[in-house]
Amino acid sequence: MKPMNVEYLMMDASILLPPTGTPLTGIDFVKRLPCGDVEKTRRAIRVFFMLRSLSLQLRGQPETQLPLTREEDLIKTDDVLDL
Repeated sequence: MKPMNVEYLMMDASILLPPTGTPLTGIDFVKRLPCGDVEKTRRAIRVFFMLRSLSLQLRGQPETQLPLTREEDLIKTDDVLDL
C-alpha cells in the first residue's frame, strides 16, 4: 500500500471543515455524515461490502458470490427484446 499523502488530503476543504449532516452543503456523500434513514442505510450497506471485501482479502479467498448478476444474463446493445 502507498503511504497517505497528507498534502493531497489538505487540498480538499470539505475534509478540513467539521463534519456536516445535510446534503444541501454540496459535499460528496462519502465525505459527510448520512442524513435521514435512506442515507444511513446506504452507508451501512457500503460499510458491509467494504468489510466483506477486506475479510475475503485477508483470508486470501476469491469473491464467488458477487456480482449477483451473471454477465451472460445482461442485455447487450444489439439484443432483440421480446415485448
